[in-house]
Amino acid sequence: IVPVQQYRVVLVAATFEKGNLLIKITLDASQRIAGLFFQPAATPSQKPQPESGTDFLEKEMMFGKKNFPLPGILTLPRQHNIVAAVLFVHGSGPQDRDETIGQIKVFRDMAHGLARYGIASFRYDKRTKVHLAKIDLHSITVEEEVLEDVREAVKFLKNQKELSSIPLFVIGHSLGGTLVPIILQQNPQVKGGIILAGTLRPLPQVAIEQMIYLHTPSSQLEPLKKLAAKIEAHQAPKSEMFLGAPAIYYYHLASLKIDQRIRQIERPLFIANGGKDYQVTEKDFLIYKEVLKGKPNVTFRWYPQLSHAFTVVHGQPSPEDYRKPAHVAQEIIADIAQWIVQHLN
Repeated sequence: IVPVQQYRVVLVAATFEKGNLLIKITLDASQRIAGLFFQPAATPSQKPQPESGTDFLEKEMMFGKKNFPLPGILTLPRQHNIVAAVLFVHGSGPQDRDETIGQIKVFRDMAHGLARYGIASFRYDKRTKVHLAKIDLHSITVEEEVLEDVREAVKFLKNQKELSSIPLFVIGHSLGGTLVPIILQQNPQVKGGIILAGTLRPLPQVAIEQMIYLHTPSSQLEPLKKLAAKIEAHQAPKSEMFLGAPAIYYYHLASLKIDQRIRQIERPLFIANGGKDYQVTEKDFLIYKEVLKGKPNVTFRWYPQLSHAFTVVHGQPSPEDYRKPAHVAQEIIADIAQWIVQHLN
């Protein structure tokens, strides 16, 4: 049991036939349940470890704010001089450094692939994965969940002797991609941004479309649609939870006005989506193209056969795709690497 402000948080490790979960139950002063959160529970053998190969060398490193130190992995090319570095920024939820989604490790694949082009990278465990017991999930925003640690990571990387004079880019996936314009504005040291499966639409709206695609039963879907509409209208209480995040989380995101601020970005942007992505769809890709029409600093890439995790998918995409071992397509890794090299000067 962990005290957090006026709440008490109970952490329960649960073992099931198909995996383990860490269950976080938040109790208010009257001992009533104020929140319920489920997180995959990693065992020591599941913790992503540094690796080494003919193309790269990896180092485990710590960085971050004093109260929220975070472990990460620096990947360095072996056979090339370092021409650039990238910082990976995760999607929603308590993600690990590899951005493990089912059987797929999005950031690990990209880090190892980019090393073959002389591009170093840093990926880290997210604050909500490492320090979940310290966090009040009823008041969290992307400032605490993502942006603070990105600023710390940028400073940390610029203090590494191998990287201090090397151009630094940021690769954001899903929510991380959505936040790339804010990250660039907050971190002038970053030379450019790669937006993978980001969106300029309100997240509750995108989430409802995902649930409709997955044929969520009407009895579950209708209350969520009503709550999503209340949040979009800023009429829900700030602490009311929608899909694991409080209403204030979405209010804060809306206040960032990313759809307006992205047009102010003059640094290079690479925006990519997959045609087999049912989570962030072609609708989102086309919105980026419309908002950024005529901007010479933006490169768009559309990959018809790639999923939300940028793996190849045959047939109708579904959550089952994440349960099959797969790797990020070499095509997009090569395109990102070539784009980075083109924008070094």
